[in-house]
Amino acid sequence: MSRERKNITHSKFQNFVAFLPIELDNFPILYKNKEMKMIKNSFLSEVVESERKYLEEDYKLFQKEDPTILGKITQKEFNQAYEIFYSRTYQFVNAKKENVTGFVPLVDLFNYKTGDSNKVAWKYNETSKQFIVYAISDIKKGSKVNNNN
Repeated sequence: MSRERKNITHSKFQNFVAFLPIELDNFPILYKNKEMKMIKNSFLSEVVESERKYLEEDYKLFQKEDPTILGKITQKEFNQAYEIFYSRTYQFVNAKKENVTGFVPLVDLFNYKTGDSNKVAWKYNETSKQFIVYAISDIKKGSKVNNNN
């Protein structure tokens, strides 16, 4: 995903990856040595190391089961894709009181704000089994995604 985002003009997923972050260093699992030294011996450090081990085992399992699934994706790119996916996954309780996990790829739209009001909202459609993200006020083409508009 990061490779796609950095080369967005050549990506066949251009419309989707335009919403993804270019740099992913702020995800703790993707911290570099400098950041890892800063959190050394902390609870976060333990969580990061545990999650990294889990992702490494997952990556190896994919390679063992069917190497074509990953293609030329490196462990680092696998971790990045996982973090992008995981950061856009949400849990909610549906109308039947069931716990449901959903992937909301355009969740970055929720950064669009004017003052204290959001420009977008979302809801889950039980019939289509999809999240619906919709604008509740105008969003100018080319405007930046930030919380300070």
